[in-house]
Amino acid sequence: MPTVLPPISEPTAANEKIGGVPILHYFDFGSKGRGEVLRLFFYDAEISFIDKRYTFQEFPEYQKSIIVPKMNPTGSIPIVELNDEFLTQSAPVLRLFSYRLDGAYNGTTPETTYWVDAMADIVIDFRALFAKAYFAEDKTEFEEHLKKDVPKYLVVFEKHLKKYGGPFFIGKEITYADFMLWQVIHDDGLLKGNGLDGYPLMQMHANALMKRPNIKKYFASD
Repeated sequence: MPTVLPPISEPTAANEKIGGVPILHYFDFGSKGRGEVLRLFFYDAEISFIDKRYTFQEFPEYQKSIIVPKMNPTGSIPIVELNDEFLTQSAPVLRLFSYRLDGAYNGTTPETTYWVDAMADIVIDFRALFAKAYFAEDKTEFEEHLKKDVPKYLVVFEKHLKKYGGPFFIGKEITYADFMLWQVIHDDGLLKGNGLDGYPLMQMHANALMKRPNIKKYFASD
C-alpha cells in the first residue's frame, strides 16, 4: 500500500486560491525527483497537501489498475489530484498554481514570464539527461553524465543567472523554475562538497533557495 502522509497544516489562504487541498502522487524516492519540486513549491507557498508515496516495487500494479485507466493514460507520475481532477506534467502544474496564486512564482511582465518558461524548458532538458544516466543499467553512464552534461549545463545556467543579477532567474523573486533547477542540481549530487565550485551564481542560487524560511523548516523536518 502507498504511504499516505497527512496534510502538513490546516488549509491556508493559498489553498483557497488554488481551489483546495491537493494530493500529490509520487514515488517514495527520498528527496529526489520531479515530485520533490512540487513539495518544495507547496511548502514555500504554504499550500497544505496530502503526500501519497508509492514504492518502486508496488507502483507497476497501481499504474496498471488505477493510474493509467483513471488518472493519467501515460502512466507517469507525479500527478496532483485536486477536486476530482488529475493534473499531470509537473512544470505545467507549477505554472497553473503560480497563476492561481495571483502570478506569484512567475514573471511579472511578458518578457520575464517568457524568461521563466525558457529556463524551465532548459531545466527539463537537463533533467532528462540526468534521468537517462541515473537509471541506466550501465553505471558508467552516470559518470559520463557528470563529466560531460553537468559542466555544460552549469555554464549555461551560470550565464543565464547573470541576466537579472540573481540570486534567482528573474532577480530577487523566486519562480517555479528556480525550484526545478535546484532539484536537478540536488539530484545530481552537486550540492555536496565542491560540486558548484567555479560557479558563484549557481552557488548563490542554491544558498538563497535553501535559506528561505519555509524551505528551511521543511528541510529541518525531513
